[in-house]
Amino acid sequence: MCVFIPKSERIDQLYIVNFVYETKLFEKGPLSVKPYFRVHFVTRGTGILHIPGKSYSLGEGDVFFTFPSVPYSLESGAEFKFYYISFMGKRANRLVDELGLGREKCVFTGLGNMGKLWSDVLNVSADAVELRGEGVLLYVLSEVKNQSPESAPVRSGDSSARRLKSYIDDRFADSELGLAKLSRELGYNPKYLSTLFKKTYGTGLSEYINTVRIRHACVLIEQGMTGVKDISTLCGFSDPMYFSRIFKQRLGVSPRGYIARHFEDDYYGK
Repeated sequence: MCVFIPKSERIDQLYIVNFVYETKLFEKGPLSVKPYFRVHFVTRGTGILHIPGKSYSLGEGDVFFTFPSVPYSLESGAEFKFYYISFMGKRANRLVDELGLGREKCVFTGLGNMGKLWSDVLNVSADAVELRGEGVLLYVLSEVKNQSPESAPVRSGDSSARRLKSYIDDRFADSELGLAKLSRELGYNPKYLSTLFKKTYGTGLSEYINTVRIRHACVLIEQGMTGVKDISTLCGFSDPMYFSRIFKQRLGVSPRGYIARHFEDDYYGK
């Protein structure tokens, strides 16, 4: 069961994309990247979250996160069922960073008391789904924070990495954005920046820039934009062909295919 959230004017802040109750079975497949953050809540059964170099066992009452820059796949065990909320936006980036969430910190146990909170989202009016979904998301994040209230001191390297990530999040639409420009603007050696970002976030700097751009492309499509050239330009790609290639690599479908699928879903009310 899936509820898509009406398009929001606050998309740059915290945008709840959809709320889904997933009951289908998953076989272990290839890792793939989704364009959004997702927070999941396991209501029944068992499963496995696979990410590069690591797997996590999942069970009833567990909360787990997936990230736009980290490929993953899910594998079902017995009666695996879960809710999830897809979300994005600058505030989303900040909240995820503040909690230190990532591939090494993405699964949390002992949160089974939240079951009714999640199920109630499906019982509200369509006009209230966005607010209720945002409320659930913020409550989950507060519970995650409560599990680890002692924050580690921010090291100078961590601070530089966050500054770099924030700079990319704010300026991804600049077609000249890359390692050379970042090193000039931020006053760091290019090799240092590249190594620092990879060490901190587990993904390459150029890969992350493309992730942010593709994520924004999906938003533009969902807002009704259909011109591939215009979308690529607004997302920071100077070459529409390169944009299309990266888009398909990330999402498994071309921009035109994604556009067609999105408008077909809108037509049939899915």
